[in-house]
Amino acid sequence: MSTIKIGQIVAAFGIKGQVKVLALTDFAERFDKGRRLRMDGKWIRIEDMKVQSGQVILTLEGITTRNQAEDLQWKYLEAAEEE
Repeated sequence: MSTIKIGQIVAAFGIKGQVKVLALTDFAERFDKGRRLRMDGKWIRIEDMKVQSGQVILTLEGITTRNQAEDLQWKYLEAAEEE
């Protein structure tokens, strides 16, 4: 399956493991709740998404602490190209 980069995690957000994402796509629906994204070769699900001050904020499956979120800084998020 072919994928394309749609965002890059630029920072942790809050204390519950949310991340700020720099969107690299014009299609905001690629960040919708329930969608699957690939990061470091593994598929993860978006549990929640919001936009705050023009910045995409995601809650990702399995990421529940600020330390976990900080470890993801600068990683790319990819989506299936056919989506």
